[in-house]
Amino acid sequence: MISNLNYYFNVEYYKDLVESTTLDLKSSRQRMEQNVDMYNNGIREYIHISNKEVFIPANQIFNLKTSYPGLLIGIGNVHATGDIKEEIALGFTLDYVTGQPYIPGSTVKGVLRNKFRHWECIKEIAEEIKPDFAGNLNDSIIRKLELNVFGEDNERTDCPSAPNKRDIFFDAVISNGTSENTIMEFDNITPHRQSDELLELAEPNPLTLVKIRPNVEFEFRFRLQSNVIEGLEFDAFFKKKLFRRILFDFGIGAKTNVGYGYFDTKHFMESIKKEENEIKQLKIIEEQKEKEREEEEKILKMTDFERDLYLEEKKDGEKNIENWLNTKLIPRLDTCEQEDRIKLAEYLKNKWIEIGKWSGSLSDKQAKKVEKIKAILKE
Repeated sequence: MISNLNYYFNVEYYKDLVESTTLDLKSSRQRMEQNVDMYNNGIREYIHISNKEVFIPANQIFNLKTSYPGLLIGIGNVHATGDIKEEIALGFTLDYVTGQPYIPGSTVKGVLRNKFRHWECIKEIAEEIKPDFAGNLNDSIIRKLELNVFGEDNERTDCPSAPNKRDIFFDAVISNGTSENTIMEFDNITPHRQSDELLELAEPNPLTLVKIRPNVEFEFRFRLQSNVIEGLEFDAFFKKKLFRRILFDFGIGAKTNVGYGYFDTKHFMESIKKEENEIKQLKIIEEQKEKEREEEEKILKMTDFERDLYLEEKKDGEKNIENWLNTKLIPRLDTCEQEDRIKLAEYLKNKWIEIGKWSGSLSDKQAKKVEKIKAILKE
Protein backbone atom coordinates (compact mmCIF):
# COMPACT_ATOMS: atom_id res chain seq x y z
CA MET A 1 0.00 0.00 0.00
CA ILE A 2 1.32 3.46 -0.93
CA SER A 3 1.76 5.62 2.17
CA ASN A 4 2.63 8.86 0.36
CA LEU A 5 1.46 9.20 -3.23
CA ASN A 6 3.59 12.30 -3.83
CA TYR A 7 6.80 10.41 -2.97
CA TYR A 8 5.72 7.37 -4.97
CA PHE A 9 4.73 9.44 -8.02
CA ASN A 10 7.73 11.78 -8.13
CA VAL A 11 10.56 9.70 -6.64
CA GLU A 12 9.92 5.98 -6.34
CA TYR A 13 8.27 5.81 -9.76
CA TYR A 14 11.68 6.39 -11.38
CA LYS A 15 13.90 4.64 -8.83
CA ASP A 16 15.23 2.26 -11.50
CA LEU A 17 16.67 5.28 -13.29
CA VAL A 18 17.83 7.12 -10.19
CA GLU A 19 19.73 4.11 -8.89
CA SER A 20 21.43 3.46 -12.23
CA THR A 21 24.83 4.67 -13.36
CA THR A 22 25.81 6.07 -16.73
CA LEU A 23 27.26 2.71 -17.73
CA ASP A 24 24.06 0.77 -17.21
CA LEU A 25 21.56 3.50 -18.14
CA LYS A 26 20.32 1.41 -21.06
CA SER A 27 19.62 -1.61 -18.90
CA SER A 28 17.97 0.56 -16.22
CA ARG A 29 15.60 1.95 -18.85
CA GLN A 30 14.76 -1.60 -19.82
CA ARG A 31 13.97 -2.41 -16.18
CA MET A 32 11.83 0.73 -16.01
CA GLU A 33 9.89 -0.31 -19.11
CA GLN A 34 9.36 -3.77 -17.61
CA ASN A 35 8.13 -2.33 -14.30
CA VAL A 36 6.10 0.65 -15.55
CA ASP A 37 2.84 -1.34 -15.45
CA MET A 38 3.51 -2.24 -11.82
CA TYR A 39 4.13 1.42 -10.93
CA ASN A 40 1.03 2.52 -12.83
CA ASN A 41 -1.13 -0.08 -11.06
CA GLY A 42 0.14 1.20 -7.72
CA ILE A 43 -1.20 4.65 -8.56
CA ARG A 44 -4.42 3.27 -10.02
CA GLU A 45 -5.11 1.29 -6.84
CA TYR A 46 -4.16 4.09 -4.47
CA ILE A 47 -6.71 4.39 -1.65
CA HIS A 48 -7.74 7.79 -0.36
CA ILE A 49 -7.08 8.37 3.34
CA SER A 50 -8.92 11.27 4.93
CA ASN A 51 -6.83 13.94 6.68
CA LYS A 52 -9.77 15.68 8.39
CA GLU A 53 -7.80 16.09 11.61
CA VAL A 54 -5.89 19.01 10.07
CA PHE A 55 -7.42 22.22 11.43
CA ILE A 56 -8.25 24.94 8.92
CA PRO A 57 -9.78 28.22 10.21
CA ALA A 58 -12.43 28.28 7.48
CA ASN A 59 -15.86 29.82 8.05
CA GLN A 60 -17.43 28.77 4.72
CA ILE A 61 -17.16 25.28 3.21
CA PHE A 62 -18.85 23.50 0.33
CA ASN A 63 -18.33 20.20 -1.50
CA LEU A 64 -18.35 19.45 -5.23
CA LYS A 65 -18.13 16.01 -6.84
CA THR A 66 -16.14 15.45 -10.04
CA SER A 67 -17.99 14.33 -13.16
CA TYR A 68 -16.81 12.44 -16.25
CA PRO A 69 -14.08 12.49 -17.53
CA GLY A 70 -12.49 13.70 -14.28
CA LEU A 71 -10.15 16.43 -13.05
CA LEU A 72 -6.62 17.45 -14.08
CA ILE A 73 -4.45 19.56 -11.77
CA GLY A 74 -0.77 20.30 -12.34
CA ILE A 75 -0.27 18.52 -15.68
CA GLY A 76 2.21 21.24 -16.65
CA ASN A 77 4.68 19.83 -14.11
CA VAL A 78 7.54 17.83 -15.65
CA HIS A 79 7.28 14.07 -15.15
CA ALA A 80 8.30 12.11 -18.27
CA THR A 81 11.74 10.87 -19.25
CA GLY A 82 10.64 11.06 -22.86
CA ASP A 83 11.20 7.60 -24.25
CA ILE A 84 9.68 5.01 -21.91
CA LYS A 85 6.51 3.54 -23.34
CA GLU A 86 3.33 3.92 -21.23
CA GLU A 87 5.08 5.98 -18.57
CA ILE A 88 3.04 8.81 -17.05
CA ALA A 89 4.16 11.68 -19.24
CA LEU A 90 2.47 14.59 -17.44
CA GLY A 91 2.73 15.73 -13.83
CA PHE A 92 0.07 16.12 -11.15
CA THR A 93 -0.39 18.28 -8.05
CA LEU A 94 0.17 16.27 -4.86
CA ASP A 95 0.69 17.51 -1.32
CA TYR A 96 4.32 17.16 -0.24
CA VAL A 97 3.49 16.10 3.33
CA THR A 98 0.30 14.05 3.09
CA GLY A 99 0.81 12.88 -0.49
CA GLN A 100 -2.85 13.57 -1.22
CA PRO A 101 -4.06 15.14 -4.49
CA TYR A 102 -5.39 18.64 -3.86
CA ILE A 103 -6.37 21.85 -5.62
CA PRO A 104 -4.12 24.70 -4.44
CA GLY A 105 -5.87 27.70 -2.91
CA SER A 106 -4.05 29.89 -5.42
CA THR A 107 -5.67 27.91 -8.25
CA VAL A 108 -9.12 28.30 -6.72
CA LYS A 109 -8.54 32.03 -6.26
CA GLY A 110 -7.17 32.41 -9.79
CA VAL A 111 -10.14 30.68 -11.42
CA LEU A 112 -12.62 32.77 -9.45
CA ARG A 113 -10.79 36.03 -10.13
CA ASN A 114 -10.60 35.30 -13.84
CA LYS A 115 -14.38 34.95 -13.97
CA PHE A 116 -14.83 38.14 -11.95
CA ARG A 117 -13.37 40.06 -14.87
CA HIS A 118 -16.61 39.24 -16.73
CA TRP A 119 -18.77 41.59 -14.69
CA GLU A 120 -22.01 40.94 -16.58
CA CYS A 121 -21.71 37.22 -15.88
CA ILE A 122 -21.05 37.80 -12.17
CA LYS A 123 -23.95 40.25 -12.00
CA GLU A 124 -26.33 37.67 -13.52
CA ILE A 125 -25.24 34.92 -11.12
CA ALA A 126 -25.40 37.27 -8.11
CA GLU A 127 -28.97 38.32 -8.94
CA GLU A 128 -30.01 34.66 -9.26
CA ILE A 129 -28.51 33.84 -5.86
CA LYS A 130 -29.97 36.91 -4.15
CA PRO A 131 -33.06 38.29 -5.97
CA ASP A 132 -32.94 41.43 -3.77
CA PHE A 133 -29.93 42.51 -5.85
CA ALA A 134 -31.96 42.57 -9.09
CA GLY A 135 -31.74 46.01 -10.66
CA ASN A 136 -29.32 47.28 -8.02
CA LEU A 137 -26.00 45.92 -9.31
CA ASN A 138 -23.78 47.66 -11.82
CA ASP A 139 -20.24 47.30 -13.16
CA SER A 140 -18.88 49.67 -10.52
CA ILE A 141 -20.27 47.59 -7.64
CA ILE A 142 -19.01 44.30 -9.13
CA ARG A 143 -15.56 45.86 -9.64
CA LYS A 144 -15.44 47.03 -6.02
CA LEU A 145 -16.57 43.58 -4.87
CA GLU A 146 -13.76 42.04 -6.92
CA LEU A 147 -11.19 44.30 -5.26
CA ASN A 148 -12.59 43.56 -1.80
CA VAL A 149 -12.44 39.82 -2.43
CA PHE A 150 -9.12 39.49 -4.26
CA GLY A 151 -7.20 42.68 -3.46
CA GLU A 152 -5.33 44.81 -5.95
CA ASP A 153 -3.13 43.58 -8.77
CA ASN A 154 -0.42 45.22 -10.88
CA GLU A 155 -2.98 47.21 -12.83
CA ARG A 156 -5.20 48.35 -9.98
CA THR A 157 -4.20 50.33 -6.92
CA ASP A 158 -7.57 51.48 -5.57
CA CYS A 159 -8.34 48.39 -3.46
CA PRO A 160 -10.76 49.53 -0.70
CA SER A 161 -10.06 46.56 1.56
CA ALA A 162 -7.14 46.28 4.00
CA PRO A 163 -5.08 43.07 3.66
CA ASN A 164 -6.33 41.66 6.98
CA LYS A 165 -9.94 42.21 5.84
CA ARG A 166 -9.65 40.26 2.60
CA ASP A 167 -10.94 36.79 1.89
CA ILE A 168 -8.66 33.76 2.32
CA PHE A 169 -8.69 30.84 -0.11
CA PHE A 170 -7.50 27.53 1.34
CA ASP A 171 -6.48 24.42 -0.59
CA ALA A 172 -9.38 22.23 -1.70
CA VAL A 173 -8.92 18.65 -0.48
CA ILE A 174 -10.61 15.35 -1.19
CA SER A 175 -13.36 14.65 1.33
CA ASN A 176 -14.68 11.39 -0.19
CA GLY A 177 -13.38 8.98 -2.80
CA THR A 178 -15.43 6.73 -5.06
CA SER A 179 -17.49 3.86 -3.69
CA GLU A 180 -14.27 1.79 -3.70
CA ASN A 181 -12.45 4.79 -2.16
CA THR A 182 -10.05 4.90 -5.12
CA ILE A 183 -9.45 8.33 -6.61
CA MET A 184 -6.94 8.07 -9.48
CA GLU A 185 -7.14 6.64 -12.98
CA PHE A 186 -5.33 6.94 -16.30
CA ASP A 187 -6.16 8.69 -19.55
CA ASN A 188 -4.38 9.56 -22.80
CA ILE A 189 -4.04 12.64 -24.96
CA THR A 190 -2.39 12.97 -28.35
CA PRO A 191 -0.50 16.16 -29.26
CA HIS A 192 -1.59 17.96 -32.43
CA ARG A 193 2.01 18.18 -33.61
CA GLN A 194 5.01 15.95 -33.24
CA SER A 195 8.53 17.00 -34.28
CA ASP A 196 6.99 19.95 -36.14
CA GLU A 197 4.94 17.60 -38.30
CA LEU A 198 1.16 17.53 -38.39
CA LEU A 199 -0.14 14.28 -36.93
CA GLU A 200 -1.68 13.17 -40.20
CA LEU A 201 1.87 13.10 -41.54
CA ALA A 202 3.38 11.25 -38.56
CA GLU A 203 2.70 8.27 -36.34
CA PRO A 204 0.53 9.29 -33.36
CA ASN A 205 2.24 9.14 -29.99
CA PRO A 206 -0.39 9.25 -27.20
CA LEU A 207 0.74 10.63 -23.85
CA THR A 208 -0.34 8.81 -20.70
CA LEU A 209 -1.58 11.02 -17.86
CA VAL A 210 -3.14 10.48 -14.45
CA LYS A 211 -6.35 12.20 -13.41
CA ILE A 212 -8.86 12.38 -10.56
CA ARG A 213 -11.67 9.93 -11.27
CA PRO A 214 -15.34 10.95 -11.62
CA ASN A 215 -17.42 10.83 -8.40
CA VAL A 216 -14.60 12.04 -6.15
CA GLU A 217 -15.73 14.74 -3.74
CA PHE A 218 -13.64 17.85 -3.06
CA GLU A 219 -14.09 20.14 -0.08
CA PHE A 220 -13.54 23.83 -0.90
CA ARG A 221 -12.69 25.96 2.13
CA PHE A 222 -12.62 29.71 2.64
CA ARG A 223 -12.38 32.36 5.32
CA LEU A 224 -14.69 35.03 3.96
CA GLN A 225 -15.48 38.56 5.13
CA SER A 226 -18.70 40.54 4.77
CA ASN A 227 -18.55 43.69 2.65
CA VAL A 228 -20.98 46.59 2.30
CA ILE A 229 -20.69 48.29 -1.08
CA GLU A 230 -22.87 51.28 -1.96
CA GLY A 231 -25.44 50.19 0.63
CA LEU A 232 -25.56 46.54 -0.50
CA GLU A 233 -24.33 43.81 1.84
CA PHE A 234 -22.27 40.98 0.39
CA ASP A 235 -21.99 38.66 3.38
CA ALA A 236 -19.79 35.57 3.70
CA PHE A 237 -22.65 33.16 2.99
CA PHE A 238 -23.53 34.98 -0.24
CA LYS A 239 -19.89 34.81 -1.37
CA LYS A 240 -19.80 31.09 -0.63
CA LYS A 241 -22.83 30.51 -2.87
CA LEU A 242 -21.34 32.75 -5.56
CA PHE A 243 -18.01 30.91 -5.57
CA ARG A 244 -19.71 27.53 -5.63
CA ARG A 245 -21.84 28.53 -8.61
CA ILE A 246 -18.84 29.90 -10.54
CA LEU A 247 -16.81 26.72 -10.00
CA PHE A 248 -19.78 24.56 -10.99
CA ASP A 249 -20.54 26.58 -14.13
CA PHE A 250 -16.98 27.04 -15.40
CA GLY A 251 -15.00 24.17 -13.87
CA ILE A 252 -11.41 24.19 -12.62
CA GLY A 253 -8.06 22.75 -13.65
CA ALA A 254 -6.62 21.88 -17.06
CA LYS A 255 -8.50 21.12 -20.28
CA THR A 256 -11.93 22.37 -19.21
CA ASN A 257 -12.49 23.11 -22.92
CA VAL A 258 -12.74 19.36 -23.57
CA GLY A 259 -14.79 18.49 -20.48
CA TYR A 260 -12.30 17.97 -17.67
CA GLY A 261 -12.69 19.81 -14.38
CA TYR A 262 -16.48 19.99 -14.18
CA PHE A 263 -18.69 18.79 -11.34
CA ASP A 264 -21.69 16.50 -10.97
CA THR A 265 -25.04 18.27 -11.48
CA LYS A 266 -27.10 15.91 -9.30
CA HIS A 267 -24.69 16.25 -6.37
CA PHE A 268 -24.61 20.04 -6.84
CA MET A 269 -28.42 20.35 -6.75
CA GLU A 270 -28.75 17.95 -3.82
CA SER A 271 -26.15 19.88 -1.80
CA ILE A 272 -28.04 23.14 -2.42
CA LYS A 273 -31.34 21.53 -1.40
CA LYS A 274 -29.73 20.05 1.72
CA GLU A 275 -28.27 23.44 2.60
CA GLU A 276 -31.66 25.13 2.14
CA ASN A 277 -33.31 22.53 4.41
CA GLU A 278 -30.62 23.05 7.04
CA ILE A 279 -31.19 26.81 6.89
CA LYS A 280 -34.94 26.29 7.33
CA GLN A 281 -34.31 24.04 10.32
CA LEU A 282 -31.94 26.57 11.85
CA LYS A 283 -34.55 29.29 11.31
CA ILE A 284 -37.20 27.17 13.04
CA ILE A 285 -34.83 26.54 15.94
CA GLU A 286 -34.01 30.26 16.21
CA GLU A 287 -37.72 31.17 16.13
CA GLN A 288 -38.40 28.61 18.85
CA LYS A 289 -35.55 30.00 20.96
CA GLU A 290 -36.91 33.52 20.46
CA LYS A 291 -40.38 32.39 21.62
CA GLU A 292 -38.81 30.77 24.66
CA ARG A 293 -36.90 33.97 25.47
CA GLU A 294 -40.08 36.04 25.12
CA GLU A 295 -41.97 33.63 27.36
CA GLU A 296 -39.23 33.76 30.00
CA GLU A 297 -39.38 37.56 29.97
CA LYS A 298 -43.17 37.42 30.19
CA ILE A 299 -43.05 35.06 33.19
CA LEU A 300 -40.45 37.21 34.96
CA LYS A 301 -42.79 40.21 34.80
CA MET A 302 -45.68 38.25 36.43
CA THR A 303 -46.57 38.22 40.11
CA ASP A 304 -46.25 34.93 41.96
CA PHE A 305 -50.02 34.41 41.71
CA GLU A 306 -50.10 35.13 37.97
CA ARG A 307 -47.08 32.94 37.37
CA ASP A 308 -48.65 29.98 39.19
CA LEU A 309 -51.86 30.32 37.18
CA TYR A 310 -49.97 30.67 33.90
CA LEU A 311 -47.81 27.60 34.50
CA GLU A 312 -50.79 25.58 35.71
CA GLU A 313 -52.73 26.53 32.59
CA LYS A 314 -49.87 25.40 30.35
CA LYS A 315 -49.70 22.09 32.21
CA ASP A 316 -53.39 21.22 32.68
CA GLY A 317 -55.51 23.68 30.76
CA GLU A 318 -54.24 23.55 27.19
CA LYS A 319 -56.17 20.40 26.22
CA ASN A 320 -59.57 21.63 27.50
CA ILE A 321 -59.44 25.19 28.82
CA GLU A 322 -63.18 25.42 29.64
CA ASN A 323 -63.16 22.24 31.72
CA TRP A 324 -60.02 23.40 33.56
CA LEU A 325 -61.60 26.79 34.39
CA ASN A 326 -64.78 25.19 35.70
CA THR A 327 -63.31 22.30 37.66
CA LYS A 328 -60.05 23.76 38.94
CA LEU A 329 -60.39 27.54 39.24
CA ILE A 330 -64.05 28.27 40.03
CA PRO A 331 -63.89 26.29 43.31
CA ARG A 332 -60.90 28.39 44.43
CA LEU A 333 -62.98 31.56 44.47
CA ASP A 334 -64.51 30.41 47.77
CA THR A 335 -61.23 29.44 49.45
CA CYS A 336 -58.57 32.02 48.52
CA GLU A 337 -57.76 35.35 50.20
CA GLN A 338 -59.65 38.46 49.09
CA GLU A 339 -56.70 39.93 47.14
CA ASP A 340 -56.08 36.68 45.27
CA ARG A 341 -59.84 36.24 44.84
CA ILE A 342 -60.06 39.48 42.85
CA LYS A 343 -57.06 38.51 40.72
CA LEU A 344 -58.55 35.07 40.07
CA ALA A 345 -61.89 36.61 39.13
CA GLU A 346 -60.14 38.96 36.68
CA TYR A 347 -58.24 36.01 35.22
CA LEU A 348 -61.46 33.99 34.79
CA LYS A 349 -63.21 36.94 33.15
CA ASN A 350 -60.40 37.37 30.58
CA LYS A 351 -60.33 33.65 29.79
CA TRP A 352 -64.10 33.48 29.34
CA ILE A 353 -63.95 36.49 27.04
CA GLU A 354 -61.28 34.68 24.98
CA ILE A 355 -63.43 31.55 24.53
CA GLY A 356 -66.73 33.44 24.06
CA LYS A 357 -68.30 32.49 27.41
CA TRP A 358 -68.62 35.93 29.01
CA SER A 359 -71.53 37.50 27.16
CA GLY A 360 -74.17 36.72 24.59
CA SER A 361 -76.20 33.51 24.64
CA LEU A 362 -75.08 31.65 27.78
CA SER A 363 -76.44 28.61 29.60
CA ASP A 364 -78.07 29.26 32.97
CA LYS A 365 -75.12 27.60 34.67
CA GLN A 366 -72.58 29.77 32.88
CA ALA A 367 -74.65 32.92 33.40
CA LYS A 368 -74.58 32.33 37.19
CA LYS A 369 -70.78 31.98 37.10
CA VAL A 370 -70.46 35.25 35.18
CA GLU A 371 -72.70 37.03 37.69
CA LYS A 372 -70.55 35.70 40.52
CA ILE A 373 -67.40 37.09 38.84
CA LYS A 374 -69.05 40.45 38.23
CA ALA A 375 -70.05 40.62 41.89
CA ILE A 376 -66.47 39.98 43.03
CA LEU A 377 -65.19 42.63 40.60
CA LYS A 378 -68.07 44.96 41.56
CA GLU A 379 -69.17 45.41 37.96
